[in-house]
Amino acid sequence: VLFFRGWIGNDGAHLTRRSWYSVKNMVGGGTLLDNGVHLIDLIRYMVDEITSCSSCVTSNLRWKFDSVEDTGIAVYNLSNGGMAVVYSSWVDKSGYMYFEVHGLDGFIHVDSRWGKALVTYGRSFQDKTTEDYTDYPKLSYDLELESFVNDYRRGFHPKPTGYDGYRAVKIVLSSYKCVNGNVHQVFDEEDRKLERLYTKTFKVEEPYIRWQS
Repeated sequence: VLFFRGWIGNDGAHLTRRSWYSVKNMVGGGTLLDNGVHLIDLIRYMVDEITSCSSCVTSNLRWKFDSVEDTGIAVYNLSNGGMAVVYSSWVDKSGYMYFEVHGLDGFIHVDSRWGKALVTYGRSFQDKTTEDYTDYPKLSYDLELESFVNDYRRGFHPKPTGYDGYRAVKIVLSSYKCVNGNVHQVFDEEDRKLERLYTKTFKVEEPYIRWQS
């Protein structure tokens, strides 16, 4: 995989009903932590480990909060040498998520904006296939619960793990430190020790870990 690009978010209407969304010491961050963390999780699950944040820009385009952002863009470096760009927003009218993964041999686009569910993939622009799942039954919550119960019954730790949750949140919080333009490491030796300890302590089937020693 060479490149991941995605954006995620909503129009922020819920912010007018829940004032605590704008209180940083209660929520920890703005849209990058609220929405962007899900793209971070997908990058680690499908692509590679995120090793550093090379750039992060946050702003308040609409809601004008004092301590949390309603718009954020972050650029990440991956352990395989690839890159990832994440855009997250509380001002996005089209909602909710779109992302692309580009590799040496092909690409895949996943588009759930405007209530759609489209998957496009291929080896080149001329050789592509689009599948429309918009009218299929919405079974994601059922499948998540089924996977959780199935892992438990077979003696495996459910996925994603607590370590995966820790990594996704750490990456976002570390990204905020990049706002001044400095490259910030988001994977270090302590993370490596923790992942080893976690997989030694818990029986995890096919963990997200792709980092090579």
